[in-house]
Amino acid sequence: MLALEALGETEVLALVRRPESAQAAYVAMVEENEIRADLSFYERANIAITATNSGVYPTVKRAISGLFAHASSAKRSKIAKFVTLRESLGKALTFPAAIPEKLGLELAAAIEADRAVARRIADALRKTPPADAAAERKALERALRAPKGQGGGGPAAEGREIAPGVVLTAARGRLVLSGKGVDDAFVAALQDWAVSHAKASSPNS
Repeated sequence: MLALEALGETEVLALVRRPESAQAAYVAMVEENEIRADLSFYERANIAITATNSGVYPTVKRAISGLFAHASSAKRSKIAKFVTLRESLGKALTFPAAIPEKLGLELAAAIEADRAVARRIADALRKTPPADAAAERKALERALRAPKGQGGGGPAAEGREIAPGVVLTAARGRLVLSGKGVDDAFVAALQDWAVSHAKASSPNS
């Protein structure tokens, strides 16, 4: 269009191709954006989440597979990691598209291992809002390097894996279970145990 305008052309013969479905429309948009601009991994993750929230895809995983079908499996895996970043820190970030790939992957890994990391980072960004992308990047790097217990009102505690995918971090008056093994089934079983334990420890039992 810019070339035609520069030539002073007001009419042009064109073949209009209409996507057959919403998924096809999203795929066309992604392919055009990949050619036109160098999208960041955060922007790719955001597109996948938007497509899922719009009902175009049933899950974010399916969205990544469909929208980035021509990308390598390694690239799709990185996009999935940035989905974690987008879902955990989306509201706290001011310049998310400027987050470098390496830093983004490190942040996502830290958040997946311990969800408290996301709260700590969000608190740090809220207390000292970054003026630009460089300042935000430095703030993210500092928060990532900070000890786990920093800002928690007590000494840092060392976590240990008590079961596959379950890390236990204990401090005085505080117990944290984190990791991929802490899923809905694990939480339900833990709640049942806590109720049974409380009943067994009751003087009236």
